[in-house]
Amino acid sequence: AARVRRLSLKPHQKVTLLMGYVVPAFAHRLTIDPPSTNDLLRVDMQLRGAVKKILHLHPTTTDGVLYTRKRDGGLGFPHLVQQVKICALRAGLQLVESEDSLLQELSREAGWADRMGEMARQLGLPYPTTKSAINLRKRQLKEEARQAWEAQVSQGVGVADFKDSPAANYWLLNQVALKPGQLIDALKMRTNTFGTRVAINRATKTGVTECRRCHLKPETLGHVIGECTAGKRARIERHNWVVARVAERLQERG
Repeated sequence: AARVRRLSLKPHQKVTLLMGYVVPAFAHRLTIDPPSTNDLLRVDMQLRGAVKKILHLHPTTTDGVLYTRKRDGGLGFPHLVQQVKICALRAGLQLVESEDSLLQELSREAGWADRMGEMARQLGLPYPTTKSAINLRKRQLKEEARQAWEAQVSQGVGVADFKDSPAANYWLLNQVALKPGQLIDALKMRTNTFGTRVAINRATKTGVTECRRCHLKPETLGHVIGECTAGKRARIERHNWVVARVAERLQERG
């Protein structure tokens, strides 16, 4: 992850490289001989830290935005602990179900069933289990990450509105839709960690929350985007820009 951070690539390209190539290759090797859960947790923590640094997110940014599916408003980053255990459990089932007598003998090796059972238990599955049960549990774990994010008092505001919404999450599904700086700002807005005074006060306890422009209300993200009188002209221009883009697309489609 540290080497990826140093590459001369745009932030979203670095994250794509980690998600699509580095982590899957690393996870495959770990699946063959899974390390302890504590070791996997340490690697997961390092990966989370690297992704947040790449995207210029504050360390206190919720992990939910990383692990939630893109169509639900997150980045869809793989959770290494879960991925390794799920892949190892699937591989174990293939041994059990194999018609090869040698592979079946390996599956009856002393302690093997105990290891598989422990991994299933850690994932919240009974053992013996099935591939369909594993696939269902994988989806449930993603949903649990989203629900944990949604439950957060500050960073979870609005998360429920983006669930299963390809249109609202288009910029996550197609990250070249925004410029790198816009993508980073959008992630900060999605997690309510954009640099407003209320957000800064939440992290640093400065005690200063008054809007820097109108000095009338606390400087929250909602106030800046939709209420502040100083931003009225910018809001009108933004609205007109969106209307013009929609009109262009409609004309293109006839």
